Amino acid sequence: MAPPTVLNSGEPDARRRERPHVVFIPSAGMGHLLPFFRFIGALSSHDVDISVVTVLPTVSAAEADHFARLFHDFPSIRRVDFNLLPLDASEFPGADPFLLRWEALRRSMHLLAPAIAGVAPRATAVVTDVTLVSHVNPIAKDLRLQCHVLFISSVTMHWWRNHLSSVGRFPQ
Repeated sequence: MAPPTVLNSGEPDARRRERPHVVFIPSAGMGHLLPFFRFIGALSSHDVDISVVTVLPTVSAAEADHFARLFHDFPSIRRVDFNLLPLDASEFPGADPFLLRWEALRRSMHLLAPAIAGVAPRATAVVTDVTLVSHVNPIAKDLRLQCHVLFISSVTMHWWRNHLSSVGRFPQ
């Protein structure tokens, strides 16, 4: 038996279904990026086109190195560079670099829709981080794309939330 033919993105299969094209939109921070990279790596072995929105500039050298490694290890994954608008950090004295990144992202979100709409072949879904979903979901809706959230948490965080709920110190 011959191996199945890998379809080009947008090419219909025998059932007339098009190959999906998923655009990943992770947020800053290695704790957010590493689970995305693991998921992207796992998904890449399936019949799915993948693009990754790379927010530039990265917050750290570690982020830049991990993105470079991802695209080196998986050359079929498309990189979608998303350059943030300049942000005057003096408006936020003493702010953490990751909080500054989220603010710069928030201020640049109107530029994300054209970046996603411009990927070829046309995207069929986006996967984003919980920290960005309030901005990405309306864009996905306008572009008629499925929007999925990769929520990164831990058992410890769930335990802590439940504990605080039980002592009446956490809103239900």
